[in-house]
Amino acid sequence: MSACATGSRGPTMSEAFIGLLVAAGLVAYLVYALVHPEKF
Repeated sequence: MSACATGSRGPTMSEAFIGLLVAAGLVAYLVYALVHPEKF
C-alpha cells in the first residue's frame, strides 16, 4: 500500500480483489489440509 502502487486515487479495486483472492486461497488450503491430512 505504498503511494506508488495506488497512485493518487487511494486503494484501487484491483488491490482489494487480490487481497480477497489471497484470503480465499489460504482458507481453501486450510480446509483442504484439514480434510486430507494424510497428504501433508
